[in-house]
Amino acid sequence: MPGIALLWQKDKAMYDMAFESTAQGADYLGDPGLLTAITISLFTNRHAAEADILPDAAVGQKVDPQGWWGDYLAQTGEMDEIGSRLWLLRRELDQDSVVARADVYAKEALAWLTTAKAGRLRVSALHVAARRISRGYLGIEVGSERLLEDALRRENWLFTYDYKNAEPLDKINYFTSLTQSGA
Repeated sequence: MPGIALLWQKDKAMYDMAFESTAQGADYLGDPGLLTAITISLFTNRHAAEADILPDAAVGQKVDPQGWWGDYLAQTGEMDEIGSRLWLLRRELDQDSVVARADVYAKEALAWLTTAKAGRLRVSALHVAARRISRGYLGIEVGSERLLEDALRRENWLFTYDYKNAEPLDKINYFTSLTQSGA
């Protein structure tokens, strides 16, 4: 069963559930791939770690460690935390250390896809890399391989992330291939 597809709404600078018209009205559009799982993993705010310096603390504003209330279950060992710590890069200067931290945060957010907890979404190979694409903007490359029945599916995306404002700008699904086993 596919997950619910997310659609980037550029004018609102947010993702929303995608719908399709049907004879009965409208229905959720499904995502048979990994795009929704990757989007949620990268662009929702994971709870800050104890050692993290929060962006608002640096300017004397109220400190909010972000996160989802369900992250409490991660502390009990019942499930993993959801999201990434990319939001911690807000207010950072354009330095190589920011790109390095983004790389760590993105890999941390997507690591669950390589474990049994990912279920049908589990990947056999995962490549994640962050790089500076221009001042204040990062490119986050995600590549995956997973076996679907008798075929190997490779998917690759490039997400553009505005770390000064802690928001994604766009995503490009730039390569998808399916190779039959034994071919």
